[in-house]
Amino acid sequence: MSSPATVIARTQVRRTIRTVVGDRMKLLMMAGIALLALGPVTAVGLLILPTFGEEVATGAVDAPIALEIVSGVTALVWLFLILMAGIRTFTAAANLRDSACSQLQTTN
Repeated sequence: MSSPATVIARTQVRRTIRTVVGDRMKLLMMAGIALLALGPVTAVGLLILPTFGEEVATGAVDAPIALEIVSGVTALVWLFLILMAGIRTFTAAANLRDSACSQLQTTN
């Protein structure tokens, strides 16, 4: 049987997915944010991984290189967490149909 925390987490994930998929503008914004935030990091990772694999295969991996890899993985995890928090905040608070400029009207 699932724990209460697991049930709550699953419910929140389903609600977030429904909210994002139901609104095309939010979906487009999230895709743009994901592309800008994770695209360069993923590209660099894909370029570095083959070189690292060769070094591991030959046994030439030094401690500083391993430390850099651990630091990079930690940074990727943080980026993922920031992205998920951004999605959650954006879906909970944003209303893209109302322009921010229309709310800044001044009266004379």
